[in-house]
Amino acid sequence: MTFVTSERTAKEKLVRVFKPMVARFKDIDERTQKVLNNSPSKMEFVKNAYESESVHLYLTEMQINTQRYALEVNRLRNLVKQEIEHEKAVREKRGDPLDFDEREVCPTLYDIAMREQEIDAIKNQIKTSKLMELIDQTASRGKIENYEKLLETFKKKREAFAPKDLPDLVN
Repeated sequence: MTFVTSERTAKEKLVRVFKPMVARFKDIDERTQKVLNNSPSKMEFVKNAYESESVHLYLTEMQINTQRYALEVNRLRNLVKQEIEHEKAVREKRGDPLDFDEREVCPTLYDIAMREQEIDAIKNQIKTSKLMELIDQTASRGKIENYEKLLETFKKKREAFAPKDLPDLVN
């Protein structure tokens, strides 16, 4: 999203980056499901996930990326507002009516920033973890031996890997 700086780059990134991301995220979720299916046991899957440093790094990245996403959407919204204000100034200077569909000024950029339709896949992937959903579902479905101990280990690792003093930049 950082490279979106105009209507032209919004169109370009929509085709080259945002739309293909849906398939990439789907592949990641399918691979995660395959790991679960190919695990020797549900216990082993949950245990490996809870103890994996990679999982904890991933969850930490999700926390940070949630804020980065919000900041980028805010930046794009400000960019749309600037484009609209510029269009109003041009119309006023020419003596044209100022009542126009603001979306028409930069339609792709507007849809990305104001409606977030084109980037829903990014938002969903950042805010919800298919991996954690699978772990929770797996852990809750069956009786997992020593689950409380595993959960305690997971919580301790989360504390160790959680971002330290992450400022709340979006609220």
